Amino acid sequence: MEEKQDFLFIHPEYGWKLRVKKVNGRILFNAADVCKCLGYDNVDEALKKYVNPADIFTDIDLNTDKKKLN
Repeated sequence: MEEKQDFLFIHPEYGWKLRVKKVNGRILFNAADVCKCLGYDNVDEALKKYVNPADIFTDIDLNTDKKKLN
């Protein structure tokens, strides 16, 4: 059975807010929130430049493609 949990992490010193999902024990951070905390204005460009495409999931992926999380 798939276990999902959503929560919000707020950095105590800087006040950064990061949406986080826990799916089957795996922690997934919201890319837009992480980019904002790191000072990137263009999320799409930052993801293309710094993140392996195999490591990017969408809510649709999380809901329908369980194999990607294994």
